[in-house]
Amino acid sequence: MGNLWFVSSCYEEAETFSREAIEHLPGVACPYWCIADVYDKLGYWNRAEEYYRLAVEVDPLNTQASEKLEEWLTSNRNERKRIANDQQL
Repeated sequence: MGNLWFVSSCYEEAETFSREAIEHLPGVACPYWCIADVYDKLGYWNRAEEYYRLAVEVDPLNTQASEKLEEWLTSNRNERKRIANDQQL
């Protein structure tokens, strides 16, 4: 349900539903990375990273969680470099 809110750009609702999912399924990675996606979209990168890492921590065998973390770290690194270069101009 959180994913449906996310793709509809209803980020507060996506976060709320994902948190409710965590309460009921604390060992499932998906709601953690859904919250991370919300934080990433809103520019809260430290929080996004925390939740991507939590997704891997709660379900270390979930390859999708690991892949999402690695993809995010790579793209975020590139974004931070671009911002730093823009600020130097």
